[in-house]
Amino acid sequence: MPQPTRCGECMACREVEQTKKMVMPNPPFSHASNDSVRVWNTTLAENPCGTWDPETVSNYRLAFDKLSEDIRPRPCDCEAPGAFFTSGVPGIVAHLDDGKLAPDATVERCDMCRRYATDAAALKALQAHLLEQV
Repeated sequence: MPQPTRCGECMACREVEQTKKMVMPNPPFSHASNDSVRVWNTTLAENPCGTWDPETVSNYRLAFDKLSEDIRPRPCDCEAPGAFFTSGVPGIVAHLDDGKLAPDATVERCDMCRRYATDAAALKALQAHLLEQV
């Protein structure tokens, strides 16, 4: 996945570099365990560069959802099965009744994983998801 350029100076970029030293042996390996790849992807997903704008951060985090499940970053609490506000779409917090948005429901982006830049973007994505289900 193409990544935006990192500044290398912010706290998030320093965290990525520290983790890189632990998971990437020298010389580079030709094959890594799924656990190592998951640690690396989780570190990348949780540490977007501090200089990126909200839309870049959102697009960056959404790209990780396309990875296969065995190497995807560990799931956010918003994806926990059985949670009252799980919408079925990672990064969106909303209450659904029988697969439909509850009449008085508020739709918000998850503030932990921040896959969407704004609540409005989360609402738009959820509406598109629900239309696909029909």
